[in-house]
Amino acid sequence: MSIAFRKKESILFFLALILGFAFFPEPNNTIENFTILTKEVSKKYPKSKLAYFNDQYIFYEISKHKYLVRKIDDLFESNINK
Repeated sequence: MSIAFRKKESILFFLALILGFAFFPEPNNTIENFTILTKEVSKKYPKSKLAYFNDQYIFYEISKHKYLVRKIDDLFESNINK
């Protein structure tokens, strides 16, 4: 493969990745545990909003340049404060 082809392939991959995050920025809010966790965070930090998530962590922006990081395990019922 030529270097030019690899460069184009890489650019297309990253463009698709960025567009994916733009169109699907947050998990489905119909998941009850996610809703409960978000409400729990909102009680303590009223201006918080979901900033990012991955397979291990959920990041809430609580103020400009300050983030609350929760483990994805906090979504499981046994870890949610009721």
